[in-house]
Amino acid sequence: MLGRMIHGAVIRTFAQADVEEFARFSGVPTINALTDDEHPCQILADIFHVPGKAGPIAGKTVAFIGDGACNVANS
Repeated sequence: MLGRMIHGAVIRTFAQADVEEFARFSGVPTINALTDDEHPCQILADIFHVPGKAGPIAGKTVAFIGDGACNVANS
């Protein structure tokens, strides 16, 4: 029913499986805004910020500094 009322959904939750199950049954595009496993919106925001500060990413080496076991690094 929800799929007939909305064009998409953004979900912040704990379990990655919850986002995947919602996406499978909802029938609308689903954006993972945050789970314990992944944080794709944050890493995309970080990547899109680089060209404004350091120019195009092409040809550059990018390093993630921080907790390598966190949801941002997983993304």
